[in-house]
Amino acid sequence: MIESPMSQEWRELKDIPLPNDRIEKGIADLVRALTGLGIKTNESCEGHLDKPDGSLHPWVTFFPFPFMYPNALELSTRLARLRQATEDYNSKSPIKWEISMRGYLVPTAKASNIDELLTLQKDASQFANFIFGNHIKPSKQ
Repeated sequence: MIESPMSQEWRELKDIPLPNDRIEKGIADLVRALTGLGIKTNESCEGHLDKPDGSLHPWVTFFPFPFMYPNALELSTRLARLRQATEDYNSKSPIKWEISMRGYLVPTAKASNIDELLTLQKDASQFANFIFGNHIKPSKQ
């Protein structure tokens, strides 16, 4: 039987394995956090201002489809945890994140210069650490 990511205990965010080795540094922590919630990620980008097809913000896509999970209830539970984590973070952070029905997790702001992009990348890491510390890491009893 394969152990569910939700049942594992990681000491630090960096202990959560990435799904592959091609993930950019500026978005890796957020991919780890989603993986820690048991959400299967598909693609990600740290954001790029210097590429014609580059994104102006970091983002992660995930599979919001029931057939990717053992059952629909499991998917619903995992997405509810992500929604709750996002709402909790948004209530405390000046940079807001949103989840689309098509499986995108993105900040609501877009960068127009490198400083703004670096700020969004830093916030992606802060959001990931918030998810880990408040919604993944087991509490000490």
